[in-house]
Amino acid sequence: MADAMLTKLMDASAIDWAGGYKLENMNERRAQYIAAAPASNKDDFSKLFEFVGA
Repeated sequence: MADAMLTKLMDASAIDWAGGYKLENMNERRAQYIAAAPASNKDDFSKLFEFVGA
């Protein structure tokens, strides 16, 4: 949904979720996302913004 909002409504680039990593393997990129997700569920989007490079 975030990608659709960025590309369709804001004329911005889509988020590079994988960042060059294979997300099916445990790695730094996946660990960053796993840490960001619970915080965003509590309306703290700072880690998620950092994850996507915003």
